[in-house]
Amino acid sequence: MRRNLVERGGVICLMLLVLRPGCGPGLGPVQPDRCAGAGVNARNYQRLCGKLPAELLDKQPVKPEHPVMKRIAWLSLSGLMAASLTAAEPGAKDVIKSAAKALGDKPNYSWSMTSKPEGDDTRFTFSAEGKTEKEGCAVFAFTFGDTPVDVVVKGAKVAVKREGEWKTPDELEGNQAWMARRIELFKVPAAEVDDLLGKAKDLKAGEGGLYSGDLTAEGVKEMFGRWRRGGQGPEAKDTKGWVKFWIKGGALTKYQFNTQGRITIGQDQQEMEINRTTTVEIKDVGTTKLSVPEEAKKKLS
Repeated sequence: MRRNLVERGGVICLMLLVLRPGCGPGLGPVQPDRCAGAGVNARNYQRLCGKLPAELLDKQPVKPEHPVMKRIAWLSLSGLMAASLTAAEPGAKDVIKSAAKALGDKPNYSWSMTSKPEGDDTRFTFSAEGKTEKEGCAVFAFTFGDTPVDVVVKGAKVAVKREGEWKTPDELEGNQAWMARRIELFKVPAAEVDDLLGKAKDLKAGEGGLYSGDLTAEGVKEMFGRWRRGGQGPEAKDTKGWVKFWIKGGALTKYQFNTQGRITIGQDQQEMEINRTTTVEIKDVGTTKLSVPEEAKKKLS
């Protein structure tokens, strides 16, 4: 830029030499104030107009102001400041992901979960109470309708207590077989939050540590697909949903998600509309104690 200004100054002085009498050798007395006023610095004046007058020796180079250049400089500075602020502030997903990781790194925690359809129909309400240890077992009890079920999960191994007897998912038969797939898909809250983040979009921060956004249509469709028996059956249609996370002091305290869509069920291909909201609350972080029955341990060995 400095070189451009110097060259510009030379051009201006040359123009003055041609157009303005009295500015340059052979054209009358040298008038330094005219050249300086035109934006010509001392170096160009000496090079183009002859001997440098004394009155220019103590003067700083005069740079012509250019409104366009000033505006570009200001916009560049503003852009750098905005970029710095953006880099300094983590996004909503980063905040939630960090909170979920922090929860997963805790030695233990408990949670409660309720999943129910929107409206007055409570026949398919699903609730659970659970506990988990880092690198250990997750123990939870849930009720589906009027059916109580106890579950212990360790890594990829699962033990299920039905009708007073502990079984592996492979040992569940008949009407109990559907339960095996659902239990095998179970994720502790820290892992489920990470999964939900992969399906969320347009997450925004609200008041009281609330972060909320929508679930993608493909993400909800994939969630519905998990529950099809044997992974077979028609895909859900018109899928949509939303998700919310509550974070306090960097800790995840609660999350909630809603899934909506239409599926076809039964031999008569009856279409069923689903609108379900699941709420999970985290508690007793670091103070949870759990025990695994000996019969369940045998199934996990």
